[in-house]
Amino acid sequence: MKEEDRTNFFESIHDGKQYKKKGRLKKWITSILVSLVILFSAGVAAAYTPFINNLVSLVSPETALLLKPIEETTVYNDIKMETVAAISDDEMAVIYVTLQDLSGDRIDSTLDLYNFSMSGAQMFNSQVVAFDEKTKTATLRIQANGGEELNGEKVNFQIQSFLSHKETHAFEERYISSLLKEEAQDTVSLDMNNIPGGGGELYRSLKSQKTIQVLQPKPSNTMIFNNDFMEVMNVGVIEDRLHVQVRWNEGYVDSHGQLTLTDQTGSSMKSSSVHFGFDGSKPTYGREYTEYIFKIGSDDHLNYELSGNFVTSGLYEEGDWSTTFKLQSEESSLLETKFEMSLGGWTSNQLTIHPLGVTLQGEGAFSEGNKPKVDIKLKNDEIVALHSSKAINKNGQVIMKFESDLPLNLIEIESVIINGTEKIIK
Repeated sequence: MKEEDRTNFFESIHDGKQYKKKGRLKKWITSILVSLVILFSAGVAAAYTPFINNLVSLVSPETALLLKPIEETTVYNDIKMETVAAISDDEMAVIYVTLQDLSGDRIDSTLDLYNFSMSGAQMFNSQVVAFDEKTKTATLRIQANGGEELNGEKVNFQIQSFLSHKETHAFEERYISSLLKEEAQDTVSLDMNNIPGGGGELYRSLKSQKTIQVLQPKPSNTMIFNNDFMEVMNVGVIEDRLHVQVRWNEGYVDSHGQLTLTDQTGSSMKSSSVHFGFDGSKPTYGREYTEYIFKIGSDDHLNYELSGNFVTSGLYEEGDWSTTFKLQSEESSLLETKFEMSLGGWTSNQLTIHPLGVTLQGEGAFSEGNKPKVDIKLKNDEIVALHSSKAINKNGQVIMKFESDLPLNLIEIESVIINGTEKIIK
């Protein structure tokens, strides 16, 4: 999975036009009738029945039918990819894709697309929303941000590689005071414009510095973490920031993780991180190294313990899976309404509900530590949590989009709940 899709789930998205259409919700009768005709026409119903049945088990039949069916299949090395259905609005598009291993056990519930692309999209990510153990079939939700430019256009979706059989490794706390005697002396300059990415609360500040100091990579005898997929290379303090440098072993593609500092009272802080390569004398573009960084006060690190959680993949599969299809837009009104709430650093003034989630707009300065909690309450009292989000913070304007794993049927929505405050939808 690309770094921009992983980093704290908060990153800038495209500066394209925002959908401004106002109006009351309307029942998507036309869309549903068209979908019904396509879905159950001869020759197509059989192809889509397993997928649609799976969606119906998660949402209502009406909601599942909002998806535009697609019949595009490709097979490479006995792994079949099928682009099954899609839905699009003026802000983003979502397609549902299945991957099935026809002869082995390479697909599992931990499937993670590594190299993949969609023509015309400015940013995208993927997640597994269902896995059938019996047929070894994973259903993925692919999100593409491209706005109006994607609507009605032919697009090409490709997968070049994926990861699976992931394992999680947790390490107990280690005292680090004996490793940190004084300010680190062996450092090198890192060009923040020549790295693949990073994450955490400090990352935006580090990026704005353009050049930062990181630890000089060197073999370490610290033995903080001892395993076969990574090595702690160096530990030190640079300008009141604790740096812990990790080198990933070549055989473990896209290994990643997070470190935590915990004090004697039990309070903890998560690491920020930057990724880079090293040619033996200076940092280069690459992902061989990760420098985990904590903001600390003078000598505060002496009272902390260090712990870590890491993820490795047991299988890395390359191939050539590609489908081309027309992406049809959803011709429906969105609901746009006033919504004023202080959200820690910024104040929202507008709420928009659309088939793919909820968008909040307002003024101020968004910070990652103040992410609102957004849920949707359906008329049957079911609560749909919107976990994934993207944020734009530019020129005093904030736009946050909270995404639904499955498409939303707006006529089923009773209210939107933001940080416990309920906004009834009429």
